[in-house]
Amino acid sequence: MFVLLLLSLTIPVAAALLLMLFRTSLTSQTARWIALGGGIAAVLASLALAQAYQSRPASSEPTYYSPVDPGFEYRVPWFTARTNQSAGDPVRLELHLGLDGISVALILLTTVVTFSCVLISWNSIQDRTAEFFAALMLLEAGLVGVFCAFDIILFYVFFEFTLIPLFFLIGIWGGP
Repeated sequence: MFVLLLLSLTIPVAAALLLMLFRTSLTSQTARWIALGGGIAAVLASLALAQAYQSRPASSEPTYYSPVDPGFEYRVPWFTARTNQSAGDPVRLELHLGLDGISVALILLTTVVTFSCVLISWNSIQDRTAEFFAALMLLEAGLVGVFCAFDIILFYVFFEFTLIPLFFLIGIWGGP
């Protein structure tokens, strides 16, 4: 399941990098097709992620169902430090990604809405097309990261990351 979650995060980033690296040599039509391919691949990855989440083995511990119980978690510690020996727990920074019922639904919704944004803006974006679709793909990656972050620091990093492409989308292509 971690591979599917990683794909949901990296497919939009890969499409955005492709669009930004070759933005001068791409035609507007080619940039649209790359964004559409990235959008379709992200939707398929999130559908596979939702399917894998639904088909995971049931836990025998809880007797009730809660959509916010983590169905999947992935942790990699980055940094651990004790601030004071007599204080309790150490300060830990870690990559803590996970899925619960709400995050799976929001990731699926994000990828579907981004795919529809690519289709809706197909003819309306005429200038700087590659940059527009790259910003849209980066925004999608940031939102997927927000919805799968189980650590407050990682959530904050992903949330602030979404502001960068959003700034350019509003500032360059937004209306008065």
